[in-house]
Order: sequence, then C-alpha cells, then structure tokens
Amino acid sequence: MGPVGVHALQTLRRIEAPYPRHLRPQLLHWATSERRLMSGYTTWLSGRRQHLDDQLRETACHMLT
Repeated sequence: MGPVGVHALQTLRRIEAPYPRHLRPQLLHWATSERRLMSGYTTWLSGRRQHLDDQLRETACHMLT
C-alpha cells in the first residue's frame, strides 16, 4: 500500500461504518503489526509531519472500533 491507499482508507473512515467485511483482517494486520509497513513516505497532517505508516495504523485502529 502506498500514500494513495492510506488516503483512500482515511476517506472510507470519514464515510463511516459499515466497512466491507473483507477489509477487517487487513485492518487488523495494519493496526497491530510490529514492523513498519511502509517506508520513506511522510506527509503533513494537521500542520505536522507524520509518517504514513503511523497514519495507516491510526486509521486502521479507528476503523476497527
């Protein structure tokens, strides 16, 4: 997954649940992985620089709750 995928998930999160059921296992993986899932990408979010991996984790966690 790249930056476009993260932004797509963030858009889906804004639309709110219900999310496609087939997405849940991947969301769980992204939310709980101990390793970096993406490297070398950073973006500005709310006026601060944040690694896309962190955005992916936060989005996945939010979508699982």
